[in-house]
Amino acid sequence: EECLVPEENPNYNPDAKSLSGVRYGLVQKGIDELYPPKELSSRNAKSRTDGYWKYVERGEKPPLEFTYGEFDLLFFGELLDRAWEHYQSTS
Repeated sequence: EECLVPEENPNYNPDAKSLSGVRYGLVQKGIDELYPPKELSSRNAKSRTDGYWKYVERGEKPPLEFTYGEFDLLFFGELLDRAWEHYQSTS
């Protein structure tokens, strides 16, 4: 089965921690155990039967609350940390 997971982030440091002190490497390990990267294409195929894809199939724009895809954990962690820092600086 072809692996559809993007190339590994060259800046990924499994020992890096979020603002809450959680090691990204441990989170990535858990995600990979729950959702093995080699099974991404079969998960994509299953996802096309509901949620976002039923709208795409009908040529309709999906509701904005739907998201799709698997992406880099470090990017997501940095996004959450920056959102938290922004919130702290404005409250």
